[in-house]
Amino acid sequence: MKEWISAALDFLYPPKCALCGCLRAPQEKGICRHCYESRGLILENYCRKCGKNLYKDEFFCYDCSRHDHEFEAGHALFPYAQIKDAIWAMKYGREKWRALALAELMGWLFETEVRQWGIEALAFVPQHFSALGQKGYNPPAAAARYLAASFHLPLIEVLAARRKAHAQKELSAAARQKNLKNIYFCKEKVPFRRILLIDDVYTTGATIDACSHLLKESGAEKVYFLTMAIGSFNE
Repeated sequence: MKEWISAALDFLYPPKCALCGCLRAPQEKGICRHCYESRGLILENYCRKCGKNLYKDEFFCYDCSRHDHEFEAGHALFPYAQIKDAIWAMKYGREKWRALALAELMGWLFETEVRQWGIEALAFVPQHFSALGQKGYNPPAAAARYLAASFHLPLIEVLAARRKAHAQKELSAAARQKNLKNIYFCKEKVPFRRILLIDDVYTTGATIDACSHLLKESGAEKVYFLTMAIGSFNE
């Protein structure tokens, strides 16, 4: 029955590529074949800590080789520069279908990694209600709900935001840390040891670090993450 319903929905509402918006075949996960082959999907030569794509045969990126992080490890789908238009449309154009399509791709590509990490539950980077009013929804939350169902794991909504964060992209690393100070908090204890944290874009890791720290303070032992995009060293 589930397969029949899925096939009927695909017929009535043909799936679109999360990046270029073209119709894609149902067997194509989240994006079309052209975008899969041309957008720099990060599947090899990446930092084993943050997932940033590397251009040399190295284990860690420059940032992770110099600084400690609160998280254990993470992975991203694409370099931010390769999909920034789709990310903007997803976040500010209220195109939730893009978040769900990218979550489908994440689930397909990273399920083995998630199982190897021993993940017990998922969480997401929260947004203040004022940002939700502007965007209409929280993309990381939408992706996390999809992935939790896909992985058959619980989703915990324990993180919250006290206020809206200023846009991180134009800030220096130090300014990003200051911007995030006291924004997030954990509403309750975390009853799971290994958490998978979902966000849309990783830049310096300041947001993931802040949320990972709170989750660990509240009971988690290890935090891993997945994001849709990740910046380069100068983004």
